[in-house]
Amino acid sequence: MIVLIRRTLLCFFLLLFCAPLVDLKSQTPANKKTAVGSVSGMVTIKGKGAAGISVSLRNPNGGDPRALNYQAKTDQDGHYRIANVAPGSYQVSPDAPAFVVSTSGSGVVIIAEGESVDEMNFSLTKGGVITGRITDSEGQPLFEIGVSLQPLDSNIQNVRMMRSFADTVSTDDRGIYRIFGLPQGKYKIFVGQGVGNLSLRASRRGSIRQTFYPGVSDGTKAAVIDLSEGSEAANIDIAVDTNDDNAHGYSLSGRIVDAVTGQPVSNVEVGLQRISENHRESTSGGLTSDNLGQFKIEGLAPGKYGIFPVSPPLSDLRADMVTLDIVDHDVDGVVIKMLKGASISGQIVFEGDEKSVRMRPGQLMLAANVQPSTSGYGRSVRVGQDLTFHLSGLQEGNVNFAVFTSVSGRYQNMAISRVELNGVMQPTSIDIKDGEQIAGLKIFINYSTGTIRGIVKAQNGELSPTAQISLWLSKAGADPTRPQPLPPPIIDSRGHFVIEGVAAGSYEINVNVYIPGKRVPMVKQQVSVSDGAVTEVTIPIDLSPDPGPL
Repeated sequence: MIVLIRRTLLCFFLLLFCAPLVDLKSQTPANKKTAVGSVSGMVTIKGKGAAGISVSLRNPNGGDPRALNYQAKTDQDGHYRIANVAPGSYQVSPDAPAFVVSTSGSGVVIIAEGESVDEMNFSLTKGGVITGRITDSEGQPLFEIGVSLQPLDSNIQNVRMMRSFADTVSTDDRGIYRIFGLPQGKYKIFVGQGVGNLSLRASRRGSIRQTFYPGVSDGTKAAVIDLSEGSEAANIDIAVDTNDDNAHGYSLSGRIVDAVTGQPVSNVEVGLQRISENHRESTSGGLTSDNLGQFKIEGLAPGKYGIFPVSPPLSDLRADMVTLDIVDHDVDGVVIKMLKGASISGQIVFEGDEKSVRMRPGQLMLAANVQPSTSGYGRSVRVGQDLTFHLSGLQEGNVNFAVFTSVSGRYQNMAISRVELNGVMQPTSIDIKDGEQIAGLKIFINYSTGTIRGIVKAQNGELSPTAQISLWLSKAGADPTRPQPLPPPIIDSRGHFVIEGVAAGSYEINVNVYIPGKRVPMVKQQVSVSDGAVTEVTIPIDLSPDPGPL
């Protein structure tokens, strides 16, 4: 399955956190030496050990993939061993981009203090290659054009990794592209985007019509490329019709100006929202107003849209979304007026043992989402070293808050216990009027230091390599229909799991194991968590034969 990543209103605060955060300091006393562990295994090609292959441990939650934590190379027999590994969770993978990597499980490993994890084995097969040339109506090369890959086989492995790589493939100055390291299977190749896709394109880069190999706009008529293991499909050329302007959709252009002075506002990011009866879809990035405040968006299908500026985090300017309809022609002359917005100042207050929270500058982020939204996006700001904050450029409405930090390289929501304004208890959200300046707000949060560590252990059978384990945490007694801001678990191929940043309290661990052709009952287990402590748990899964029908 290809996952199409779109920025929506529901995840606005994640999109604004583009700068890296600094992890909380370890709570391990300085005089205690942590025992290190190791990871070892074998890399093979067609059953034989592969020498000289680098194997790396990386953060499983993203970040810069080039920032390797640990690395080792296989010996002449294909064996590798990565030593002196600190406790934690890692993604284990061989660095072999021309090969397709297969392994039993997810490739994630959780290492306890002093633990040696063996048998992290990988089998490599030579990946396939698709290459060709992209040209325009005159036969001239189209360079720096993105080429996209559409897998047709549901059983293709590593599709997400492959898709991520394929999305970065562009043509060179000759119009030639090359995509390698592909699993065997059936594919379609295309360039451009359909006018039904929501996207921003700067006018200076232009746009091209979505065209599938061998040169058709209808994806159902596209030729299918059948790749076998290690094969190369050459001359997969696409001729794009660059003479049909109507095929590109319609354009939307206008200016961003200061509402008081009428002067242009330059270098402001533009956001776009497509509005339908029951759905709103937003996107931004890649397009900003020029020195005259002008902007232009191309390739839009007919429909209702909202256009809005995305103000920089420290700006006090805001603007309401401008809505318009695109019917059968380009829309010009749209004017967006920016004015001074409302602001909220205050302080983050930790409840509980504040000594256990050793803060560094820029660790915390505060996000504000205003409803109803007339600007398309919320606002976020870094919390100062003294835990003070200032949110500006807010529109009128009801403001909901969220506080985030970074733990082990991933963003974590910190639970807000209450909100006070000048000593008076408030709901978890507050109302703000247009242009109002609110000061003296205190947001109280619980810094959660509990950890759940455990293993899903099979009984009356063994978990097969095809087994898929799902595990999630729920608050004991909570309404199951309402989502809870609980930390997500990390689970490895051995069934080991860890959940960090859990607040003290009682919870249920829910485990679901999927094995093709077999029904395995879902398991729930109660667990109690204390601040600053690690709760160990073993969850048995009964794999006895199921007498009932599937």
